[in-house]
Amino acid sequence: MATDEKKDMSKAPSWTWWVSGAIAVLMAIIITIAVWPSAPLVPDDKPNKKSTAAPADYPLCAEQKIYDLRGKTTQITVQLHQNCWSGWIMLPETNYSAVVDTLSPGDLEYKFWNGERILIPDKSVAADISQGRNYGSAYRLRGYGEAIITKKEVI
Repeated sequence: MATDEKKDMSKAPSWTWWVSGAIAVLMAIIITIAVWPSAPLVPDDKPNKKSTAAPADYPLCAEQKIYDLRGKTTQITVQLHQNCWSGWIMLPETNYSAVVDTLSPGDLEYKFWNGERILIPDKSVAADISQGRNYGSAYRLRGYGEAIITKKEVI
């Protein structure tokens, strides 16, 4: 075989260009179908259901710390932010509850150790949220401004 003979690939048969072009188009269609969000071709005539998705969660505040009311301390002040959770507010496990007084207008939200959240809307009277529920002794807060948390004995 002579080394000076080189095959000229530009002279390939014309059908190979058609085949490679068809393969490229087919691959583009397959990728588009795989990536494209699927939507029903026929609209759903069922009534819309309410979303049961959980509300968005917030990160922990940068200056978060543990606010411990398990000892002799009976009152603490916590700085609240609307876009992040405070540190843990810890109460004794039995016979105690806490009253949270916010000094600024705005919503107040509790997040308990078990993930349950309770939102107290602005200008609402917040009853003692621990009555009748077993939330345990730890929660975080989210809101505006400062909150004064006072430990009280439950008899």
